[in-house]
Amino acid sequence: MKYLYLSIVFILLIIMINRFIIKYRIQKVKDELEDILINKNINYKINLIKKQSYQILIELPHQSYFVKVLKIPTSKELVITSKETWIISHQGEVNIKNIIKTMKDFMNIKVSEKTKKIVIVYPEIYKILQYINENEMIIVESYADVYSCKVIGFKDLNKEHFPIG
Repeated sequence: MKYLYLSIVFILLIIMINRFIIKYRIQKVKDELEDILINKNINYKINLIKKQSYQILIELPHQSYFVKVLKIPTSKELVITSKETWIISHQGEVNIKNIIKTMKDFMNIKVSEKTKKIVIVYPEIYKILQYINENEMIIVESYADVYSCKVIGFKDLNKEHFPIG
């Protein structure tokens, strides 16, 4: 019985640490975005969002930006097979089991002149690939537009290229 209690405490501790790491990561991205917006002298509001398909909402006087932070291990690749199907790949092996489930809802957010979407890949990633047809893939560079969504590597965030302002 003693080991059962210890196991439960250990599992709860791991869950709490994991949640803390996720919040830290998102806060770090938010802080970096705030620095960029401050340096651009833009009137903005930036909020952390819970229970949505995105984690950060940036509101400007005439536009809103939905920001999703994707944590991808540095040794992995991000493969975009369609608008709604984004997969974490290892050494070129694309397995549907590694699909990022939250991308479907995020990618279905309507984009207009007043609303834009940004995906920030954190911390660094080996490569981002996109299928352009059944047989061809292209490498997606930071700040590329993929299905009406800007895809940016965290290490590439900077005020000169940031798509706001």
